[in-house]
Amino acid sequence: MIPRLVYLFFVLILNSVLLSSQIDELINRGNELYFNGDIEKALYKFYEAEKLNPFDLRPKEGIYNSCIYLGKYKTANKYAKKLFSQSASDINTDRVIYTDALLGKTNEADKLLDSDQSYERKKYLLSLTGWGLYNSGHYIEALKWFEKVRNHGFRSSDFSDGYSLSRDKLRSERKVADISISPFIFNGSQNFDGGLNLNYNFNYGKYDKRYDLDLVMQYTVMDPSRVSENPNFYGDIGQYEIFWSYERLNSSTNSFYNAGKLSFITNDYVKFSLTGLSGLKYRVNDQWLFDSYLSGSIIGYAYYDILDVSIFTGKQPPPPRANFNEYYNTLFSMQSTTNATYYTDYFYINGEISLIKLLNSSYFSDMRIYDDRDDLPDEVVDSDIIEYFYTVRAGITTRNLDIFGSFSEGNNFLLNSDGGRFLNTTEFGYENGFSGGITFNKLFHKWVVSYIFSQSNYEDYNIITNTLVASYSW
Repeated sequence: MIPRLVYLFFVLILNSVLLSSQIDELINRGNELYFNGDIEKALYKFYEAEKLNPFDLRPKEGIYNSCIYLGKYKTANKYAKKLFSQSASDINTDRVIYTDALLGKTNEADKLLDSDQSYERKKYLLSLTGWGLYNSGHYIEALKWFEKVRNHGFRSSDFSDGYSLSRDKLRSERKVADISISPFIFNGSQNFDGGLNLNYNFNYGKYDKRYDLDLVMQYTVMDPSRVSENPNFYGDIGQYEIFWSYERLNSSTNSFYNAGKLSFITNDYVKFSLTGLSGLKYRVNDQWLFDSYLSGSIIGYAYYDILDVSIFTGKQPPPPRANFNEYYNTLFSMQSTTNATYYTDYFYINGEISLIKLLNSSYFSDMRIYDDRDDLPDEVVDSDIIEYFYTVRAGITTRNLDIFGSFSEGNNFLLNSDGGRFLNTTEFGYENGFSGGITFNKLFHKWVVSYIFSQSNYEDYNIITNTLVASYSW
């Protein structure tokens, strides 16, 4: 019995030595990669070492340092608290305070102002908090923090410098320009072949006051055989939109914005649209972000009294325009949209739902009585019905690239989409749609480039779109 116990004891000792040696090897390799600048590979080595011994502090320290460098602040904060729970040392306290600040949180640091710690220790931690806010882009909170600390008697240059730099950041201008080109084709449509969408977006202003300008031009080519039936009635469709918004950032957790949009459309039933909206973005915690807005639209449209139905048979030369009369009317719609995003350092999932209501509209009766249109779905004819449209998105994020996809379903007639920038005014019978894409965050210099494939499925046809987006910031 005793020899067997001795044998088991030596086996356990040997396994412990081998395990310790393996952990040391992983940590040493991780440190080597870290100091050579290969931070992501170093992070994986530290993760492997932690799995072998969850009680060893060294892998957690490596994970913490790597995540700080990579900007994965939520993960760094998580490991700072793990380290503190295992060892409540000053350095681990510093790590918790600093990563809290990187996430815009100062709850623990606020308690330091009236604590009984030494002046120098409080001064260091309060400074650490302020610079954590500043380094993570929470300039409004950093400015308020440095001002509050100075009012509590901490007058060193560290706090005055932090105050000045935070104020300068809020006053500095930052500009971002996006250009996108989106060719699209119709499969199975009796009316359209395809088209092209061009979009220019310019976002500018100071940190806490941002402006956004969108210019959109879309050209949709009608099937030539359809045009030949009556060139006076059918033709390619042009759509031109201008969108402008103003956003006021109150803090890193909430902002208000207002926007307006004007659209003109040629050779379509819908002739113009004017939209106004107001919204609120608010962050509940480190992982939940919400965006809600309410919009109202006025849409001008044309409808036709066909005097001679034979003009659409294609059996005789197109008659003059006198074979139909053109009339104009307007409709009003309201839309409420709520968007929620759950995100971590590595992935995100997003859901958005819009509710659309027509207000005292005679659009559908005009279309059916005068144009004799039978392509209008019954569920949208009744203006008392509140229509819905929802989208689910998900993505994986890294420093260099993002991969994402989405799925949508509902009625997109008159839907103000993408934060109110775009208005669908021409299509009925939407069933569902999906998209997928990739974004290269550091392709070259300050350029960010994205490719997106999307397909929109309608009752009798689908639309396939390929989009290329280039973004530059300065």
